[in-house]
Amino acid sequence: VRAYTFPSGFAQEGVEDFGRIIEKRAAISPLIGFFISAIGGLNRILHIWEYENSAHREQARADTAETRADEERNRADTAEAALNAALERIRQLEGQQRES
Repeated sequence: VRAYTFPSGFAQEGVEDFGRIIEKRAAISPLIGFFISAIGGLNRILHIWEYENSAHREQARADTAETRADEERNRADTAEAALNAALERIRQLEGQQRES
């Protein structure tokens, strides 16, 4: 069981974030349950994953960490490419202004 506690009003964002990665994560090990607290400790999300044994759990955690690292690198690459494109466009516009 993994449990996460969110600041008041942010549990829905956690659900949405989880929705973006569920297919990739479920490919690593099956999801058994996903719960949002409605009573007791509010703003909590709990999920349960199936593992064959402790070695499988450790491998799944390592694979999940690698998947997250890949996604972070992809986001950084995309952001850097967008920034470079914007800077190039600014240079082009500045060049056009100088020529005018």
